[in-house]
Amino acid sequence: MDQLQDIYFRLRKNREEQKTIRAAYREVLGKTPEHGVLVDKIKALKEQKQHIEETVRQQFVREFEKLDELKTTESEDLGLLADLVLSSLMKGEIVKVHDEKNYVYDPIVKVTFRRSDELEK
Repeated sequence: MDQLQDIYFRLRKNREEQKTIRAAYREVLGKTPEHGVLVDKIKALKEQKQHIEETVRQQFVREFEKLDELKTTESEDLGLLADLVLSSLMKGEIVKVHDEKNYVYDPIVKVTFRRSDELEK
């Protein structure tokens, strides 16, 4: 358990150091006049792009409704798939899937931590 805690603290320290370096970099960039001019041009181009995309999007109302439905279905299916894989792995079963070209895929389990409301005593 101590090793786990040490690695966690090392990760936190590295992230803080990265954050500090990125902040210093952004500060120096902000003081560069050429960078400011380019940022303003990019902002104007992004607004133009957004206007064009919105105009075209209005022509594809039904398609975007269908797209939203597909995204919702995909999200639900991914949750179901994750639950099935996890329960199969807990039973000790081997889990693999294949696509239409017979490529085999193995599951990848990702662990993340989020802060709980309780303090360690």
